[in-house]
Amino acid sequence: MSFGKEKIKETLKSLLEELKVTFDHNLKVDKQSARNILQTSQKVFEDLFFENANEIYNNEFKRILLVGGCSLNIKLNSEIYKRTQKDVFVSPVSGDCGISIGASISDVDLNKFEPFKNAFIGLKYTDDITHYIEKYNSKQVTIKEIAKELANGKIIATIVDRIEAGARSLGNRSLLANPLQKGIKDKLNRIKEREFFRPVAPIITDKMQNVYFEKVPFSRYMSFSPKIKSEYKTSLSEIVHYDGTCRIQTATKEDGFIYELINNFGKITGTEILINTSFNVKGKPIINNVSDAFKLFETSDIDFLYINGRIFEKLKSNSKSLIQ
Repeated sequence: MSFGKEKIKETLKSLLEELKVTFDHNLKVDKQSARNILQTSQKVFEDLFFENANEIYNNEFKRILLVGGCSLNIKLNSEIYKRTQKDVFVSPVSGDCGISIGASISDVDLNKFEPFKNAFIGLKYTDDITHYIEKYNSKQVTIKEIAKELANGKIIATIVDRIEAGARSLGNRSLLANPLQKGIKDKLNRIKEREFFRPVAPIITDKMQNVYFEKVPFSRYMSFSPKIKSEYKTSLSEIVHYDGTCRIQTATKEDGFIYELINNFGKITGTEILINTSFNVKGKPIINNVSDAFKLFETSDIDFLYINGRIFEKLKSNSKSLIQ
């Protein structure tokens, strides 16, 4: 592993020297140079894809299925849809194993199988919450009450039912927040111990996706990055990338909890969007263990921890609590 990292570091160093870009001992460059390099890399990657994937334009195929690690490139996915106007589906588990699975299915001539319905097929959370219920005097709460706290600017961590399959949290193991609150992206990045420039993703209901964003396929697994419509760019600046795009997630009625929560938040604020980022810190897996969840909750600026209908709050004296 260390050899691989050193090889990458040396290759990047050689590239920066060839480009005559100034860098420090950590290979860090100034912001504009970094953007130029990344944008150029993205452009080259897209050009190579479209040069070698001519079959996507074949009218015989009405649908495009993207697999492999490269399909996690949301800007490429959005460009594929833009150029083909076909139904583009990206699996939430986009590893190279998908290629071998597809080859196996083709080899045995299997053409009847259940379609993939959702990504909430992982493990249930581990550990017992009984001790924590007593410690925090935890109470059952409604989704409407949770939506109200989000509208008031609170950050809520969620552990709901089964963990999501794939690399992205889709609401069941998430940090949720109000996209209308200025400075919330920076606060979330501090909680997650991430760099300040890291973006956060908006999660929106299917019926409102085309109201706020330019048209792309439904993005149930954060697979596309459309531009936000100009009239919402200022009020929702916390979720907007520097190029005007957003890595959106689309929730449907089948998603249950998170869909109902966004609806209730919309009724309170008039904006049917939430911020959704994964419940973890940089370099660590998405949390599925209750004790790990409470460690992060107790040592960070997370306001509430929501576990399957129960709310846990760091109580403060002389302040009104959600837990009564």
